[in-house]
Amino acid sequence: MNPISRLLRLWVSWVLIRPCLILTVAGAMALASVVFTVAKLEMVTDQLELIAIDHPLIRLSNMLDPFRMGGTSSLTVVIQAPEPDRAVDFIKQLSSRIKEDQGHFKDLIVRIDPDSFRSWQLLYMEKQDLLDLQKKIDQHYQLIQGFSERPDLLGFLKLVNREMSSRMVGELFTGFLDIKEIDEKTNNKKPFDLSFLIVTLEGMHSYLHDAPSFKSPWSSLFADAGYDSELAGYFWEADKRYLLAFVVPNSTESGFLGTREALVRLRKLIQDTKASFPGIKAGVTGLEALRIDEVSTVSQDMALAMWLSLAGVFILMVLFLGSFRRPCLQCITIITGLSWTFGWTTLFIGHLNILSVVFAPLLCGLGVDYGIHWLARFEEESLGDPDTRAVLERVNERSGYGILLAGLSGALCKAIIPGSKTKSCNCAVVKVLHSFS
Repeated sequence: MNPISRLLRLWVSWVLIRPCLILTVAGAMALASVVFTVAKLEMVTDQLELIAIDHPLIRLSNMLDPFRMGGTSSLTVVIQAPEPDRAVDFIKQLSSRIKEDQGHFKDLIVRIDPDSFRSWQLLYMEKQDLLDLQKKIDQHYQLIQGFSERPDLLGFLKLVNREMSSRMVGELFTGFLDIKEIDEKTNNKKPFDLSFLIVTLEGMHSYLHDAPSFKSPWSSLFADAGYDSELAGYFWEADKRYLLAFVVPNSTESGFLGTREALVRLRKLIQDTKASFPGIKAGVTGLEALRIDEVSTVSQDMALAMWLSLAGVFILMVLFLGSFRRPCLQCITIITGLSWTFGWTTLFIGHLNILSVVFAPLLCGLGVDYGIHWLARFEEESLGDPDTRAVLERVNERSGYGILLAGLSGALCKAIIPGSKTKSCNCAVVKVLHSFS
């Protein structure tokens, strides 16, 4: 008899004469594993955890972290409104509620002030926009030069009047002729845009009536007609159909639990704000929100799948064994093994990801095989023999060692990590174990 077989026989013999002690220790370890798992096991929601650590994508992602709000996670609020003004009103009211809740939210990014980039605005324009701006400056060169020489209201109105008169005369005499030479000679002058004069008069009217707002008339002359300074600086998408805002959550716990509470709170604030804005659709998206929803769904489904798997195993064993006592013992054994598995996972790994979180339902089906082998052998040996102690000794003598070694080799096979050295090492251990079975 080899040394490993002799050691296993001594261990089984020692266990058989101390059943109460073994069951107490097993139950205490299972309970301690559950408590340790609940306190320490974390859920990693980053999908980059699913690939190798030395992958180039991991290195590039780490380099981009400082540019993503310092590496912090954010929740993206998306607002769809019939009109951009209503979307802005909605986000302003929602922002005030978010800023009041310092317990769940750390920061809020809704708008970037365009005035802070005023000195570099030309650097952000497209080439065609710059060419259009140059053309407009050439068209209104006399108006700009005259106003810079005499920057007062009376001189400004005279310059506008002269610009309008020259454009009207040119349109009356040459506007009906579609000849390139005449168009070049008139320097591509189009009829004067009356919106410039209208905005100027509206500004004067507002000033005389002490109105707080002021809109510069120059924007209507040089900027796009659809440009609105009140809507500028916000994060718009799809031609101002969608308004975005970024909320930085304040995690109160480690892992994704603290962020999940912030997400639930943010959705509650959005629902409360939508009550005052009928016709507006709003929700939360973004990578962090998708991670939380994904892990929450998987966690709930994992628990349900585990109990369904356990119930399925129990029902099948009841049907095939024809009793309730032994299937109950088998289910208790599976639950104890799962508790130990969670405990060891928490101790040596410390976290689960989106793939490893589903191992519990799998182990319900994989771990029951060894118990079925043992119970089947027990049924066979107990026929015609009322001495339970002798039956247990024969079962362990004839099948116990093989079942134990099969379980150890199966555990090592499942623990193989990709890589030639690790795989060859594990396979060698499996061959050694099988040689003693």
